[in-house]
Amino acid sequence: MEGFRLPWWSVHAEAVGDEAYDEDRLEDLLDNLSEHDGVVTGTPEEPRDGMARYGAGFSVQATDVVEAVARAREVFEGAAAASGLPRWPLARVEARTERELELELARPSFPELLGVAELAERLAVSRQRAWTITGRPDFPDPVARLKATPVWTADSVRRFLASWPRKAGRPLRHRDPAAAPVEGHRHLRRRHRGGRGRPRRPAGPGRPMMRRLAASAAAGGRAVRAATTRR
Repeated sequence: MEGFRLPWWSVHAEAVGDEAYDEDRLEDLLDNLSEHDGVVTGTPEEPRDGMARYGAGFSVQATDVVEAVARAREVFEGAAAASGLPRWPLARVEARTERELELELARPSFPELLGVAELAERLAVSRQRAWTITGRPDFPDPVARLKATPVWTADSVRRFLASWPRKAGRPLRHRDPAAAPVEGHRHLRRRHRGGRGRPRRPAGPGRPMMRRLAASAAAGGRAVRAATTRR
């Protein structure tokens, strides 16, 4: 079809063997893949699993994924042979569209982590309650323990919450203002008992009588003193 262009695919191939190879060969592999925007990887010396590897990521054009994998193998094996690398069997060959590669690169490369503070916010509980919940036998193990807090992956916490038979908390107690005074009223009473700011007792029927008794007592005292003087 005139004007039709084959789509680009991002591919990765890797070969595995049990012998060491010269690290300079990886530089040659990179040069031989320059037309395909290649990036090389390898473990030429002392691999951790006892196996040596070399690989590359690059781009090819193909009509579909099957053709992209076949084309990737052809390009990779030809570039490795031209670079003097060992002819090892391929351990993997992957192919994805450029669009899929962009989406993959946009995803976070590290999982979301939660500490005790974040766990308390997610559960809408206090930190002390969150600590108690993490001690349950069915709560997931933390992926790391820092000095401040352990940390868990958000996915493991979500799975726990999906199966956690959460119980409702205790209802708040509501006070009856007529039955029991609020805290502020008790403070006012204590302050009044202190003397300063003490409210005056309202005048009642008994107040005039007390004033008359006091006046009579005072008058009686004056009369006694006067009689003594006359004698």
